[in-house]
Amino acid sequence: FYARAGSAEGCDPAGIGAWTELATNAPEGSAVSQSITLSAAGSHYICAKVVDEVSTVFAVSSSFLRVNAKPSAHFDFPTGDDDQIVKGSHATLLFSVSDPDDNDAVRLYVKSSPGNCLDGSLTGWTPLTADLAESVTSSDYAAVSEASYWFCLKATDPLETSFALSGRLVVSPNVAPNLTFSSPDVAGARISSTSTFNLIYAAADSDS
Repeated sequence: FYARAGSAEGCDPAGIGAWTELATNAPEGSAVSQSITLSAAGSHYICAKVVDEVSTVFAVSSSFLRVNAKPSAHFDFPTGDDDQIVKGSHATLLFSVSDPDDNDAVRLYVKSSPGNCLDGSLTGWTPLTADLAESVTSSDYAAVSEASYWFCLKATDPLETSFALSGRLVVSPNVAPNLTFSSPDVAGARISSTSTFNLIYAAADSDS
């Protein structure tokens, strides 16, 4: 048995060199089952070659066997180990999913540790979104609690599922800004209606 991607042409003595051999010495009979393995994504036709002491006969399948292209997925933010936002703010999660032969369903999850994402178990992960379209490449995350967070992306087509793990996003405490005046410092200080006065103050925000 032989396979060829995208074409049924050449299932004959002259063209068989363009085909990939799948199995040899298969038994003859009626309704015989033969196991084959195809790993490359795409549409594959099957060619059979039967040889006896005198003749060689070729036959090609009337339809193709489609090998699914597994989705690919990755994060663009957060990545690494040092992305940080303050409590009460929002982060835009950036990601992408690609699947050349299907429109995938995409879902995001969040957890305070990175385990059990890439193995597909999703143990301890909390759903962050409902199913998103494959074309969606961002999602908002509201940082309501101080902790370290990771995000897991699940991309599913009709046959296979892929997972991607983000980097760590650190949600730090939000320290309120501080503002003090040093001038005016005299109660009831007066200026004329045509003069200017310089306010003197100190403003600081340790985390922004």
